[in-house]
Amino acid sequence: MRSIFICIFLVAIFIISCETPIEPDKQIRLEFGKKIGTSSTDWELLPDESAQLIKFNKNNYPGADSITFAASMYNEEPHSKCFVQLYNVTDSIAIGNTTLESYEDYYVIKETGNIFDYLPDKEINLAIRIKSNSVDNYVAIGDRSYIFIYRE
Repeated sequence: MRSIFICIFLVAIFIISCETPIEPDKQIRLEFGKKIGTSSTDWELLPDESAQLIKFNKNNYPGADSITFAASMYNEEPHSKCFVQLYNVTDSIAIGNTTLESYEDYYVIKETGNIFDYLPDKEINLAIRIKSNSVDNYVAIGDRSYIFIYRE
């Protein structure tokens, strides 16, 4: 008798689980995991492929309607600027509307608005570029910067 109740219970759980659709995550976080620092006033790219998001394609995230870029930024001199930008390595071009700037002389995370429409509809490698507004000012990207993908 006890085994019948267990079987009925398991069948009921199975039926309920089959009828309940699994909701996709509303937010997906992809991480860049490298530090880089410079005093250059020219854009510098993170030095190696291990610091890139390889084979990124926004179309691989069904239902995605918004993508943002967030970077951990450091500025040695508080009256100078640190600039950070998302870069399409595959096509050798900056991603539009991703340039972030900071005056803070401590690590701070800055985030872009929605850049979904600025990303191409194909597979690309993404990297981060950084520069200072002065050769006398050291700037850096912290341990973590992100791409956030939001679904409807």
